[in-house]
Amino acid sequence: MKLSIHVFCLSGFAALSSCTNVNIPIGLSAVGNPQETLPARYPLSSWQCGRKPYVTFHPGQTLVSSDTINAPTFDPKSQLFTGPSSPSSTGKYVFLMVDPNTNTTDPTYPALHTLYANVTASNGDLSWTVLAPYINPEPTAGAPHNYTMLLFEQPSAQFMVPSKFSSFLPLNLSNLYAREGFPVLDFIHDTGLGEPVAANWFQESATGTSTSSSAVPSVSICSVIPTSSPSGTGVVRNPTATATGIFSSGAITSTATSISPPVAGDAVVSSANTGNVLIGLGAVFGAFGLL
Repeated sequence: MKLSIHVFCLSGFAALSSCTNVNIPIGLSAVGNPQETLPARYPLSSWQCGRKPYVTFHPGQTLVSSDTINAPTFDPKSQLFTGPSSPSSTGKYVFLMVDPNTNTTDPTYPALHTLYANVTASNGDLSWTVLAPYINPEPTAGAPHNYTMLLFEQPSAQFMVPSKFSSFLPLNLSNLYAREGFPVLDFIHDTGLGEPVAANWFQESATGTSTSSSAVPSVSICSVIPTSSPSGTGVVRNPTATATGIFSSGAITSTATSISPPVAGDAVVSSANTGNVLIGLGAVFGAFGLL
């Protein structure tokens, strides 16, 4: 009976508000059941007059690739970050974005899209440190993917990433698939994050129609060549990584160099970089293939 209720909850946007685990898709229910919806949003590189310069979404909403090119940000005015009942005792949060649909057998080993630490509100603005630079969704043909965003209370002023997770963090353009198979439950346990305090998720497929609140025509950040074997060029920039490369289906070829946070033993994170900027400029055309 529970299964049929969950299926109903996911079958239509109008029914989502009555679903008890609305903020997390069923495949990641083992992570927890936060009651708070994460006020995440996507900055747009171009927008039409009279529309917001960012895309907001509700749990289970459909977005398209032009919505999700840039790295996600948050509403700095949200009571989650600024209200007197803010759940973080340290005043800091950890943000995680994953795609559970790259592993349908065990969604708790998803692909890691990005990781922020030290998410902090100050004077009406938000800042954070990027630990795993953003890789934007580019799903292949098939069922939509449930891209999931999780926000955790940061357990201490210095966030420690055990070295066994270090291979998932860099932006390595010669091996983007290194982000797949991320053991999210082990990561949460080993870093002491506990259950998420807020979450949100959206669906995206290879072709689809956006239901976002600020949908705009397709935005071209990089030069994309639509051929039978998808290929293109892309640039990815953020405060901790700069890389360029050429991507093709099947194999990835690149003369790129990437700069990402060094990890030796435990990665100690103690200072925040301003994050309320377009920290993920650039579309990685066909990145992951399955993402």
